[in-house]
Amino acid sequence: MPGDLDLTKLIEAYQQAAWLDVRSQSENKAAHLINSANIPEDQLEQRVAELPHKKIPLVLIGSQKQIIQAETFLNSRKYQIATQINTDELSSSSWEELVNHNLAEIGASKYILWEANLFLQQHIECIESKLSGTPKVLDIGCGSGREAVYLAKRGWQVVAVDNQNEAIQRSNNLAQENNVSIEAIETDIIQGEYSVAEESFDLIIMFRFLHRPLFEKIQKWLKPGGTFLIETFSIEAAKFGKPKRKHLMVKPNEIKHYFKGMIVSDDFHRTLSDGRPLIGNIVKGAGS
Repeated sequence: MPGDLDLTKLIEAYQQAAWLDVRSQSENKAAHLINSANIPEDQLEQRVAELPHKKIPLVLIGSQKQIIQAETFLNSRKYQIATQINTDELSSSSWEELVNHNLAEIGASKYILWEANLFLQQHIECIESKLSGTPKVLDIGCGSGREAVYLAKRGWQVVAVDNQNEAIQRSNNLAQENNVSIEAIETDIIQGEYSVAEESFDLIIMFRFLHRPLFEKIQKWLKPGGTFLIETFSIEAAKFGKPKRKHLMVKPNEIKHYFKGMIVSDDFHRTLSDGRPLIGNIVKGAGS
């Protein structure tokens, strides 16, 4: 291995960590370590949604200056830094040696540290198996756009709505970084600013967002046989202090009461890493 860098041992020691290359995109494209994602240190604040959960430690890769800048931001957001790899110590021949040992690659990194909602990942293949052509999805309360981009990468036509301009910007940035196209719309769907023709979507998703008066519209917006996928906080999450308002949480078996004439799954239960419980439901329309 080049210099004092025994990358094989580092990879073994930090298998559970996320490897983050904070160098510029041009430096990353010239060569990067395998299984590392690239977010330049000066883009971290704008692309924070692409970082893994804070409980996952990070291995930072970059020059000493770049690492210091990245650490300042990451520490302010309470991310864990496991170790760092100072690329100032790696010459061109060092990178060539790493490439020859299959420990580095040439070209921009395509590795990502973020993932879409787990409930969506668990059920999307079953939903897709019953569709043909290019399906269309509406993401209500899209947040940073992870689900929207995830579905776009799977070939969906995506409409993502949120009432926060920052969320729309992050969704568009994430789509651009992943070379996909989404239609991200800043609109207050609760106030009725968003309207669309009936039977427009094969799938509508709503995660960690809840506004019951929308359920009637959702039924109209779904195509025959379409699916509504919802996962949000259980009323039991109140004991954790967030969310605080009970109308933002659901009770067990509540969702089925809003979708008469549709097929509503039993509640799916899971718990976030911070202990807050979620309830998910799959709602399918007639013709499914």
